[in-house]
Amino acid sequence: MSIVSHVELGADAPLDVHAALLHDMVASKGSDMTACIQTFHRLLFALAARYPFPDPEEAVYLALSDIRHCCPGWTSSRLPAKVWVLAVAKRRFDQVARVNPSDERC
Repeated sequence: MSIVSHVELGADAPLDVHAALLHDMVASKGSDMTACIQTFHRLLFALAARYPFPDPEEAVYLALSDIRHCCPGWTSSRLPAKVWVLAVAKRRFDQVARVNPSDERC
């Protein structure tokens, strides 16, 4: 599937690559995370750098896992895709930063 296939383009409509990416993830049921990782890894590592994690890679991995798991709920949130991804990641990072992190999802 093409990212562009999920975005209806009018004459002046900008292409929202992030939204198209999440639409593709929902359609594939999260089976292919490659595009998500390529698109969001820098942003997620930048956010993780704001926390005192001994292993930021583990925190980013957990955030990506949550993004994959919660992706079907993105459309009902009515948030822009990039904002939604950051919110899911921040929630996980906050949990990991606590002494006793929970496994709460979505």
